[in-house]
Amino acid sequence: MLQAKQRQWWQSKLPKGERWGVLATVLSTNLTRDTLPPPLANLSIHWRFAKFLLLTYFAMFCSRSFAKGQGFGHDPTITLDTFMEFTFLPSLCDTLLFFICGRLIWRRGVDCLNFQIPVFCGAVLWELFGRVPASWGLGNNLASTEQWTAGTWIAFPLFIVLITGQLILHVYFWHKDKLLLGRVLEMAVIVGFGIGPFVTTPAFHLHHWYWAWLGGLLFNLRYSWSFAAQGFMWGMYVNGIAIWGRDSITGCDEVEYLVNTNYCVPS
Repeated sequence: MLQAKQRQWWQSKLPKGERWGVLATVLSTNLTRDTLPPPLANLSIHWRFAKFLLLTYFAMFCSRSFAKGQGFGHDPTITLDTFMEFTFLPSLCDTLLFFICGRLIWRRGVDCLNFQIPVFCGAVLWELFGRVPASWGLGNNLASTEQWTAGTWIAFPLFIVLITGQLILHVYFWHKDKLLLGRVLEMAVIVGFGIGPFVTTPAFHLHHWYWAWLGGLLFNLRYSWSFAAQGFMWGMYVNGIAIWGRDSITGCDEVEYLVNTNYCVPS
């Protein structure tokens, strides 16, 4: 009952246009029912998480199939077996944390066009962006600027402007909705714990799956445009996991640590 009241309050705060507009209705309509029948009503949150999880893995499959079909770069060592052995559990934890901390737990299910279209746009457009010569240098460590082309120096600031603009828009509405202090503290915690401990690691590399995952946690306002922005960030996370794998942000340092502490012997 408490969960239902919390979700009802959340949805009641949407502007009228977002509640009653025809286009908004089409975009926000769930493909499957959002709540379970009375005997299983207490499991409705679990059901919404299951939908999120299944659609995430479906998006990963589509993203990887698209990249392979178009002949785009991808990690050929990733197979279903290696994914299940090395990536499934960490990605499951990523998805659960995103569902809770990204406040999807209080929204309607993600099986709606308002979220899924941005997810697939984020996954596919990031892959297409990687085909632009000006962006090739962005795949390298940002410190290796000597590898950048002239076009990279143009593409990178434009990309930063897009992400920063989205963040500024959220900050404006945080202030408008009297949420600024809490969300700034939330952002500080996410950056502090998500990036802070690793910045001094020599092999540190902020993979796009990781910063998209962190950024998506912040884009969690009750408005449909924020929901779409969150879906777009999740799509970039999906792209990173599906195409290149869930590589560690500490790179070979973590591999070396695991080899030494687990007394691994090369086969």
